[in-house]
Amino acid sequence: MKRYQYSFLLLFVFIISTGSIFFMESSIKSEVKDAFIKGKASLLSPFLNEMVNMCYECVEGTYSRSQAESILSDFFAKNPPKAFEINQEGITKDNSEFVIATYTAIYGCKYRIYYLIKKDNTFAKRERIYELKISKNKQCQSRK
Repeated sequence: MKRYQYSFLLLFVFIISTGSIFFMESSIKSEVKDAFIKGKASLLSPFLNEMVNMCYECVEGTYSRSQAESILSDFFAKNPPKAFEINQEGITKDNSEFVIATYTAIYGCKYRIYYLIKKDNTFAKRERIYELKISKNKQCQSRK
């Protein structure tokens, strides 16, 4: 009888720990969405990798987390948020996750947001944004 109780306890602990890991991993997308909805680079920064590939205003580069946060702060200052809608989510061949969304600024201009999420190389295997692209829709090209 004790053997069954021990087995049940192990199974219960495994299920609880697996569920909490799954919940923690899936929460990055909702946190990122919340940061875009609020227009706060400081809320987005903790989810950026140490080095992030970014494309914004036709300028591509690899930036440190603090540089990327500064670029995002500039973006949000110029384009305060009205709405953020996720259009597509998926998994790449290397098991990274991607999100394509539409960010609408208060003056109506829409931006295509693409970001790529990978697990970092630490023991915890935390999810981080490795790539972020912000593209203005064609009807907004004339607005600076």
